Amino acid sequence: MVQEPHVCVLTRFAPSSSAVYKEPTPPTGELPDGRGSAVHEVLVNQFLAGVETTGVRDSIIYNPGVFGNDRKMSVEREYWYSPQLGINMLSIRSDPRFGKQTFTATNLILSEPDPKLFELPEGYRVEDRRSSSPPEVN
Repeated sequence: MVQEPHVCVLTRFAPSSSAVYKEPTPPTGELPDGRGSAVHEVLVNQFLAGVETTGVRDSIIYNPGVFGNDRKMSVEREYWYSPQLGINMLSIRSDPRFGKQTFTATNLILSEPDPKLFELPEGYRVEDRRSSSPPEVN
């Protein structure tokens, strides 16, 4: 099918559980094969950039010799998630093999966007291909 130029096609989006990535983390306790131990902590909620967040810290302490290390090594991951926005506002990963990485959401605008941002440019048209009922999921 050849698409016309300047057409905005609307289709139905069916979200799936696989669309959300969750980094696998072991539960608190000993790791298999004597590799070390893991600690999962739920942190006290805090506000970041005026948005309430829930925090989680996962620490894995590897025993000597697991991957060439000559002493115990700790790897930490800390996430501050905003249920309001559906994103991590702050993620901190600290691993002696790779260093410390910090990812921060900044310059947030929590107000509604200007409706003009959603207007079609002149010469465009909308083609609505959504059905009146959602598609069946098998």
